[in-house]
Order: sequence, then structure tokens, then C-alpha cells
Amino acid sequence: MKFNNIISVMTLLTVAGYLSSCNSETESISGNYTYQQVTSGEGEQVKDGEYIILDLKVIDNNDSVWFDRKADSNPMVVLKDSAKWADGTEGVYEIFYYAKKGDSLVVDLTVEDFFANTVKIAVPETALDIENLTMYWKVREILGYDDYYSYMMALEEERMRETTEAETASIEEYIAGQGWEVTSQSPSGVRVIVHEVGTGDNVASGQTITVNYSGFFLDGQLFDTSLEEIARENNQYMEGRPYAPYTLVIDQTSVITGWHEGFKELNEGSKATFIIPSALGYGERGNPPVIPGNTILRFDVELVDIE
Repeated sequence: MKFNNIISVMTLLTVAGYLSSCNSETESISGNYTYQQVTSGEGEQVKDGEYIILDLKVIDNNDSVWFDRKADSNPMVVLKDSAKWADGTEGVYEIFYYAKKGDSLVVDLTVEDFFANTVKIAVPETALDIENLTMYWKVREILGYDDYYSYMMALEEERMRETTEAETASIEEYIAGQGWEVTSQSPSGVRVIVHEVGTGDNVASGQTITVNYSGFFLDGQLFDTSLEEIARENNQYMEGRPYAPYTLVIDQTSVITGWHEGFKELNEGSKATFIIPSALGYGERGNPPVIPGNTILRFDVELVDIE
């Protein structure tokens, strides 16, 4: 189901949005949309081009939680665009036409309506047995572009800080559990444990090096190696794949940053282990399907040659 027109939406919000009481009031609109004003906010209504920063929790009729997003960590963001909202193509987001900071809304709608008019895809097979959704919305902020950008950057910095702290604890625990001592640490945080010291100067930016490597997750699972023996030992041998040393140019070849930083800590003939934080590996996105996002990596390496 969807709104017949934006006039009916405005009428609903005008009635519900200005309640002086915080008691729940319910109105319904053509079809399955219902709107419940839990609390009424203060300040100016959202304007075109402003970003509405929201908490959002979605629960289906089987009491399963679909989403639970918080504005202070993973906000739901809606950009007000009256031109789009007026033609009835934005689905449930149109309820925020008159939104104010502090508004709390509860919306009931069918799964069919949600996917057809808001998500704009067919109902997935996994949701075919679900009939209704209840959405709990809380307007936390209404921001112009510059403030919105600063808000999202601050959230990203906080996420990175929390991830770094958690990963630092995990790395330190892992290294201690192996009985190792860190030989050196790159400026960005790659821990290098040298097992055999080589000869000559350490690798410099722009130099071509040849290496052997084996990549592991911290649980010991191998995900890649240049050594056939290691692949066979870990039941990861792939018929037809060439197993051979890998050649790269430091700070030029497209490999993870942790490698460029780690190998600068070694000289020719060194054997070492790199413990690489996720930000210097494959980051939040990972490298699907092999490496999940936010994954600390271990590489056992041998620096075979420096040209």
C-alpha cells in the first residue's frame, strides 16, 4: 500500500506533530500506514536539503529485529527532498515532511509496502512469511550539509578509535600468547617479530623485493601462501596454481599498506612475522569472500631478495 498523495501525509503530520502532550496518539492513512506520535520535538521543522539523523529499530510481526541503528554510532539518514516526496515515490520517508528534532514516531506497514515503495525491490524469499513491520524512529539531529559532513566524520573517527583500541588489545594478547617479543613497530602500527636477522640495509621506498609469505587469521587458519608445502600442510593446496615467491616494489605495487610498512623493517634474508591491524590490511570491507571486514592479519614472511 502507499499514500494516495502528499496532502494526506501533511494532514496527518499536522494533526499529530503538534501535540502538546507526550501521550501516544494514533491516526491512520489510506491502507496499512499508521502513525503514532510518541513524543513531539522542539525547534524548527526540517527544510529541503537538510539531513534528518535518526535512530531506527524495525521489528516484524514475529518479533524479529530487522534493524537497530543508533544515531550516535550507525545512524539512519534521510535527506528531505520535497520534489521527490510530493510525487509519492519515497515510501515511508515521507512521514518526515514536518519532522523536528526530538520527534519520536512509530509506523506500521506491510512488508509488501515496505519493499515495493521504500526499498523498491521484490520481497525477498526470506521475508515471504512476514506480514507486517513496525518501525520505531527517533529524530536526533536535523543538519545542513556542512554540519552533516562534520557529524559523520566525527562518527567515523570514533569508530576508528574504538576499533584501534579493541584491535590493539587483541594483538597484544595474541603476541603474548605466542611467547613473542615485538622487534619493531611501523609508524602506523604493524608489529614486526623478526625470527632470523638478514644482512645489509633495510628495504627502502622504491626498491624491488622478492618474498615468500603465508597469510593467517589469528585463529590459525591459512588464507593464502606462496609456499606449496604450507598450502598442503593446511589443506589449502590448489591444483594448477603456481606457488612461487612474489615480487613487488615498495610503496608502488598495489598490495596492502601493512606489507609496505612491514618490509621496510627488514633486510635481505630476514624471516619475520607481521601482525597487521585491519586498517592496514583490508579495512572495514575486507576482501570477500576470503577475508571479512575489520580482520587482523598475520603474515609469516621471508625477504628472499632486494634488487
